[in-house]
Amino acid sequence: MTTAKTEDLTLDFGFTTAPGRIGDMVWFESKPDGLQGTVGESPISGVILNLYDSATGALIKSTTTDSSGYYLFDNLPLNKTYVVQLAPSNFQPAGKLYTATNIPLNQGTATTDNNANPLALFNSVNPANPVNPVKFGYAVTTTLTTAITQDLTLDFGFTGGTGRLGDVVWFEDNPDGLQGTGTEKSIANVIVDLYDAVTGAYLDSAKTDATGAYLFDNLPLGMTYVVQLNPANFLTTGALANLQYTALNQGTDTTKDSSANPNALFNSVNPENPVNPVKFGYAITTTLSTTKTQDLTLDFGFTKGQGRIGNYVWYETNPNGLQGDAGETPLAGVVLNLYNADTGQYLASATTDKNGYYLFDGLPLGVKYAVQLAPSNFVRIPNVEPSGVLQDFLPTKLGQGTPISDSNAFFNPANPANPKNPGYVYTTLTSAFTQDLTLDFGFTSGVGRLGDVVWFETQPDGLQGTGAETPIANVIVDLYDSASGTYLGSRTTDSNGYYLFDKLPLSTTYTVQLNPSNFVTGGALFTYTHTAINQGTDTSKDSSANPNALFNP
Repeated sequence: MTTAKTEDLTLDFGFTTAPGRIGDMVWFESKPDGLQGTVGESPISGVILNLYDSATGALIKSTTTDSSGYYLFDNLPLNKTYVVQLAPSNFQPAGKLYTATNIPLNQGTATTDNNANPLALFNSVNPANPVNPVKFGYAVTTTLTTAITQDLTLDFGFTGGTGRLGDVVWFEDNPDGLQGTGTEKSIANVIVDLYDAVTGAYLDSAKTDATGAYLFDNLPLGMTYVVQLNPANFLTTGALANLQYTALNQGTDTTKDSSANPNALFNSVNPENPVNPVKFGYAITTTLSTTKTQDLTLDFGFTKGQGRIGNYVWYETNPNGLQGDAGETPLAGVVLNLYNADTGQYLASATTDKNGYYLFDGLPLGVKYAVQLAPSNFVRIPNVEPSGVLQDFLPTKLGQGTPISDSNAFFNPANPANPKNPGYVYTTLTSAFTQDLTLDFGFTSGVGRLGDVVWFETQPDGLQGTGAETPIANVIVDLYDSASGTYLGSRTTDSNGYYLFDKLPLSTTYTVQLNPSNFVTGGALFTYTHTAINQGTDTSKDSSANPNALFNP
């Protein structure tokens, strides 16, 4: 202030009510169809809901459902993304949802459906240990804007009942598939999943306790359920790793037999790729009703896996595809992956020792397996060992001699963009065929080189150097063993139109072929036709692009 300015009455502060609103309802339904407005529904009061800033994770406020099951967060700023989440305390013994069971999701419209998804995680506090925040489910995300000032569609539906499903997962040395006949042992920490058999919706999970028992209780009646062993149980760190299922459905007492059937498939999530669900086994289907309120016969028995798969990776200077010749050396540090051939599930990896041998043991029988040379063997990765062990090699001849002495190494020509995409070798282990130690992979290399150029010319005389030729880049060229038809690899022409296969074994007849994909839409040669063939006497300048020079790739 000054003598010339003795006052300033312009320092104003304006406010308004933030117009944003988020709600709406938590309800119980005796008929678990996941839709509001059907018979047998009632509101659930006293349910605690938390509102978070989606970007920062900060808790903004909490509220509780009223006697009509409704909740509301109002006076919210617009142009923000929020998360509404059921508080974990609701599911504790004193909580309003402690005995509640999930119902189907996303049925009907947004105003009538259910958003109570236990797998919709957000970084909420674990009420059992508030010092250690953990992910928790039942979260719904929504954004308020000037165009959408309210979202009153965030509803949570639940059901409950008297149904119960269980029972036990066990191990037995004597694989007779019957509990109580020998020295069985319980298997703890086995993850068991529960699904709605009709919709496929995930409902819940349980873990076996120290006695091997699991239980899903308070389940609605009048529903068909699927109980399934989670795929993670069979990974390297899983509770059932390297175990084989025991005999199925033995005897007449369903409380004592085993239902651990790897071929009883259901649409479960592949733990290696949760975005891509795949069929998985070990599923049991059962229906609960007023006359059958529980089924405690859903048992899973296992025994030790007896299967073994191997055996050898080697290098040979004479590429005849046969082990036992002079000049052969083992290849150490080669990584091999093992998969379930039917489901595609990754099971394990092994690395060849200094003698070139690898082994997968303790494998369940009755399973079709796929063994693959890991793609990392063919690409040198900085600071990663082992990697690139086979990057300079080509597979030797396939299927020579006997299964014990031959090579199974081949590349997959179905993916020309990845010229060293190793193929799979399949084998099935059974009680009559408990091991397969014939899956060997032979490689070779040499000083041979094959090339050279793919070009375009406006004057189709079939001779380089006679006009305005230009190189054609990105043309895929395949290499085969002419005698056996074995695919050996691919190259792509560079910006100068050149391609090169080097380090090739000598005394071998090869076929070089333009990949068919070059001539389809999007291919480097799609709009072209071949020029004149075999012109002049200088083979370094003529063209060999003959569409009638056929080969069966």
